[in-house]
Amino acid sequence: MTVDFGNPYRVLNDVWDQTARALRTTASLTLDSAGIATSTNQTDGSQKTQIVDSGGEAVTVTGGKLDVNASVDTTGLATSAKQDTIIGHLDGVEGLLTTIDADTGNVSIKIDTIAGAVSGTEMQVDVVTSALPTGASTLAEQQSQTTYLATIAGDTTAIETAVS
Repeated sequence: MTVDFGNPYRVLNDVWDQTARALRTTASLTLDSAGIATSTNQTDGSQKTQIVDSGGEAVTVTGGKLDVNASVDTTGLATSAKQDTIIGHLDGVEGLLTTIDADTGNVSIKIDTIAGAVSGTEMQVDVVTSALPTGASTLAEQQSQTTYLATIAGDTTAIETAVS
């Protein structure tokens, strides 16, 4: 007996015809068509035939959801380990930002202090310690020295004039 399984209805007809010819009797034959794929039994769950995809893999449903068998190339995809590494780096960056915020939090106070010390184009500075030795030249001393040098220069000119 040869059966064409491409069309379920044709299968029934072929089976019936070939069975009837083989028997050549008036015997009664009952075929159960409940397992043949129809729109009704595909939705009510009574279908008994197996549906396969183009690769011959079974198409199945579990809990009303289509089961999908797929292989995926995971090369370059984010893994849990890579995500943990990134999270660790971000935690480090957050720590640095917290430190920067703490270090720069009082910058505006310091800027206000500097702005208060500026008068026009000059800034008042109180020197607490200096590299200059004790008794080093002050402006007043330099002005005195300049006056003395000017006097000496005048006297030198007068002496040169008298001698010549």
